[in-house]
Amino acid sequence: MSRKPDQPPEPVTPRLETERLILRPPTPADATDVFAVHRHKSVADGVISIPHPCPEDHGETWIRWVLDDAPASSLCIWVIEERASGRVIGDCGEQFSERHRVSGIGYLLHPEWQGRRLMTEALRAVLGWLFIEHEPPAERVYADVFPENAPSLRVCERLGMTREGVLRGSIRKDEVQRDAVRLAVLRGEFLGA
Repeated sequence: MSRKPDQPPEPVTPRLETERLILRPPTPADATDVFAVHRHKSVADGVISIPHPCPEDHGETWIRWVLDDAPASSLCIWVIEERASGRVIGDCGEQFSERHRVSGIGYLLHPEWQGRRLMTEALRAVLGWLFIEHEPPAERVYADVFPENAPSLRVCERLGMTREGVLRGSIRKDEVQRDAVRLAVLRGEFLGA
């Protein structure tokens, strides 16, 4: 079945594995772990779409959204499972523009697992997939990060992303317009590193 030119492609979220992590599409069984990650204020503060406090059914609602609505938006979303414990400790996603061959990424990690470079490991796998295996390959990947989110800025910089500027008042979070730092890496930069 072919899609109409004005329809976004239906993404297929691949399973990605690293030394310590498995990145995979979420399932309804992940709802409790997703809620356990998203319910932390420090996590919600860094992500546009997560409320604080999270309602008790947030995990189920989020997974339903990922499974039912995200594909229509050209989104690929992974839960991040720690191999050793089998627990979902975070999630990440990307939205690809086929026309421009550019992808925006977003990510979050449970506070107990921060500081171990796990998110850098997870996103390195996502960038490798986007720049090497994705068809067509991405030519640029960017992230928008709140300026006060120093750990997230460090993750991007460890991945070879360059700070390109501040997008003033570009994100609305908790009824307030917020600035975001735009960081990006080009395919040649990532592959040449």
